[in-house]
Amino acid sequence: MRKTTGIKLLRSQIDKIHDRDLKRDAWILSTNSVILKVFPISSASKISQISKIEETPDFFNDISAQKRIEFRKLKAEQYLQNYIEEIDLLGTETTSNKMENFLKFFKFCKRK
Repeated sequence: MRKTTGIKLLRSQIDKIHDRDLKRDAWILSTNSVILKVFPISSASKISQISKIEETPDFFNDISAQKRIEFRKLKAEQYLQNYIEEIDLLGTETTSNKMENFLKFFKFCKRK
């Protein structure tokens, strides 16, 4: 996947965070789908981070439900921004194995 496509998909998920009509579970499912496409190798850890957004420390029990929701949205947005920065710095992931990468740069010549 190209860098611009991956970044565009992740930014789209950030925009959806603030959509009041979109349900949390639907957002998580669509975000996980995007993460699987953009990060085929490290998707498991990123999906785990997204799924743990609901986990908040006990001291958050004293704040209003709306504040907890806003905190979780901010946390989700920060994760996605970090993923975008990762693509900017490291590029996109590929699922090819090491041998394929080695052979890709190797030229075979015919002997005369």
